Amino acid sequence: MKKALLASIMVISLFLMTGCPLRVIEASVTKLPDKLIYIAGQDTELDLTGGKLTLVLSNGFVMVDEMSAYSHRIEHEIDFNIPGTYVVEFLYYDCSFEITVVAPD
Repeated sequence: MKKALLASIMVISLFLMTGCPLRVIEASVTKLPDKLIYIAGQDTELDLTGGKLTLVLSNGFVMVDEMSAYSHRIEHEIDFNIPGTYVVEFLYYDCSFEITVVAPD
């Protein structure tokens, strides 16, 4: 959480120093979250811990940011009760990754 806050402060500082709006012009999943397999009926929410995004800003600045539902808007239609493969998308960036929900043993 502290790293996400620091990264946000850095982006805001760059915006204030340059006086122009910064845009993310490229984004990619640098590191997948630690948890990609969920147990149906046991797990109930997406865990992004360990995941990282690389963002390239319009001024050329490149930053690696931790995945967080608080700092990056995500969208998914995961039903944690139904086994299957689900896509997690970042709404403002053109990148995504998949998670799998498996039946309990």
